[in-house]
Amino acid sequence: MSAADQILGALGPLSILLIFVGVLTGMVIGAIPGLTATTALILALPLTYTLAPAPAFQLLVAIYVGGISGGCISAILLRIPGTPSSIATTFDGFPMTQKGEAGRALGIAFFSSLVGTLFSCAVLVALAEPLARLALRFGPAEYFLIILLALTSVVALAGSDPIRGYIAAVLGFMLATVGQDQMSATVRIVGPDSPFAPGFAMIPTLIGLYGVSELVGNRGGGAMPGAVPLRGLLPDPRFVLSQGWNFLRSATIGLVIGLIPAVGGNVANLVSYSQARRASKTPERFGTGHPEGLVASETANNAVIGGAIIPLLALGIPGDAATAILFGALLLHGLQPGPLVFASNPEAVYAIYVAVMVSGVAIFVIGIGLIRLFIAALRTPRAMLVPLVLVLCVVGAYAADNSFNGIWVLLFFAHVGLGAERFGLPLAPMVIAIILGPIAEINLRRALTAGRGDLAGFHDSLLSQLLLAMLALVIALSLRRALRTRRAATRLLKESQR
Repeated sequence: MSAADQILGALGPLSILLIFVGVLTGMVIGAIPGLTATTALILALPLTYTLAPAPAFQLLVAIYVGGISGGCISAILLRIPGTPSSIATTFDGFPMTQKGEAGRALGIAFFSSLVGTLFSCAVLVALAEPLARLALRFGPAEYFLIILLALTSVVALAGSDPIRGYIAAVLGFMLATVGQDQMSATVRIVGPDSPFAPGFAMIPTLIGLYGVSELVGNRGGGAMPGAVPLRGLLPDPRFVLSQGWNFLRSATIGLVIGLIPAVGGNVANLVSYSQARRASKTPERFGTGHPEGLVASETANNAVIGGAIIPLLALGIPGDAATAILFGALLLHGLQPGPLVFASNPEAVYAIYVAVMVSGVAIFVIGIGLIRLFIAALRTPRAMLVPLVLVLCVVGAYAADNSFNGIWVLLFFAHVGLGAERFGLPLAPMVIAIILGPIAEINLRRALTAGRGDLAGFHDSLLSQLLLAMLALVIALSLRRALRTRRAATRLLKESQR
């Protein structure tokens, strides 16, 4: 079947309906401070169990896109970023609201999200399959090394203390060994009658770590202003044309940052904003309600989406919590993310392409048409939302395999997540290690078996030597940063004691 036929097959009425519903759901949840795109994906996972793979992925991708975009609503109206990806949106969005230009600010934000999403979709279609063809050349040793490189990149970029990141990653690898061994089928660490004997199911694990622990630990919120003027929602075409370079630069920054594990929209919108300010002829206007800053922030954070999906599809490596949940959904429906998915399940890949593309359009259409619904969602008391979301998390964990084992896994990882937060351990390295741990282990064992225990396979090819060099560089830079952080903390402590 040709690419055109695959795309047309993924554009049926049910697909369009699911994408629009997904974007609406994601935008509502993303607009509520304290609830993120990750939360929205966790709540939606049980709904996909009865769907075929292609529509299930379309729903989840649409929720992901909508959740990233929805954060701009509370950022503009409340000066509270609904998601970390909308931090820089507050810099000029809220001042525009104070000037009575809330409608104009929202219109520019939604249109910028449309541009960023469509740009990243075009690059996703262009790069994902060629990168997958390159990945087919990887042997077990190279695949093991690239997983280590991805994980060390997550550690190096997640949080200010890489040492804690490495501790979290090691704990994640240890947790990934609990339960049945993939090669020998023996039960490790726990007894055969333990609810953890089959291993930790991915969906309850993710719900516990990111859903329950985030909801219990996060107490963000804010109060809505009494009246919000919504005139001028449609952006002025002359302004849009004048921002061509800003759109292109910001979308490129977002896409490149999206390719880097653990960085994501929270960094992309800040970097893009600073670059837009540096390139502007009137940098002094930034932070006072300048629309150029809004364009830079919202274009970049949505361009991250396509960049993050590229390594997920092509290499089978999720870079953050949201793509980790998408990874889990792919496995749940019997698909193994990685280079072979383009040949074995092309309909699912094209369904994801279509979902990203149509979601970009849906952001603008829904954002302009239903803005009053989002404002009503912002008025919902958090005390009502949290218990409801927690109940849905428990239901989703049970539905993972229709047994109470999922609930035990949920409760265990909820405590793990809260404990990690208590000791300052970042969750991202732990989650990625739990997900990639079994894949890394089986590739390590295959490489050692093929080499009869000899480690030469890990450094005898040019690709493996390049990966080892990159791995050493990332570790060295992260440890250097950790040392500088410790020295700075020691210096501040000494100065405070004088």
